[in-house]
Amino acid sequence: MMRYGFLPAFVGSMLLAGAGSAAAARPDTLSPKNNPPVSRPAMTLPAVEIPNYNTPRNTMRSLIAAVKAADVPEIRACLNVSNPTEASAIDAVADLLAAKERFTKTALAKLGPPPAFAGGSLRTVDSQMDALESQLPKALVTINGSAATLHFFPVQSPGGHQVQLLYFQKIGVRWKLDADRLFHLKQPGLTVGDIQFRAKVTHLIAGVLRTTTGDIASGKVKDWKSLEQDLQSRMLPVEISVVDHARREKKQLPASRKTSLRPALPPHPSQ
Repeated sequence: MMRYGFLPAFVGSMLLAGAGSAAAARPDTLSPKNNPPVSRPAMTLPAVEIPNYNTPRNTMRSLIAAVKAADVPEIRACLNVSNPTEASAIDAVADLLAAKERFTKTALAKLGPPPAFAGGSLRTVDSQMDALESQLPKALVTINGSAATLHFFPVQSPGGHQVQLLYFQKIGVRWKLDADRLFHLKQPGLTVGDIQFRAKVTHLIAGVLRTTTGDIASGKVKDWKSLEQDLQSRMLPVEISVVDHARREKKQLPASRKTSLRPALPPHPSQ
């Protein structure tokens, strides 16, 4: 049976778990001696028109709003990458974030709460984003020239992800999230081919969600059982593509690299 929890979990892991692991990898950036903060967070944030990128905190507010609105161009506008290959991966992530939000909101609005057999865990990322936004006034901003960090003092989000540290870069007059670090695009062993394949599969999953959202909205899918069948049949070609790619990569990799492979894709719904 298909469980729907993988959708918010994947989105949450991209935005939240990535922040936590980045912090663990670079504890030195939290040292006040090395990086004296140039701004102190207030307990309430001033009202600003969103989107706004004039501070790291406002860029984060803009990203949160864009994710909740399923606005692909605005999600992308909050992120910065270092080369075209990585940009294609981020475009795919933004595509999936938006498709997932539209799918979930349409399913819940049209079909009601999911039954127990569906896992009962289909939800939007709104609660995760709200939890993150609620911590922004207390987060510590540290700025060193054109680089900055946004340090969230450890807080457990509703999705179970530990949020700690996010990295920003100033591009012109705008602060943007460092997507290379957020999504671990520079991790050892990750090749251009790996990134391109991730982007391809992520776009495929987003396409499945968009098509299924259309089926729900049009009335073709009328209940959760039909949705499970519709989504599972559309996901099957994606799963086959992933399995075939993994087999090919395993055969092509030298023995020294086989043990260092990391999961490159979101989990299949059946996991």
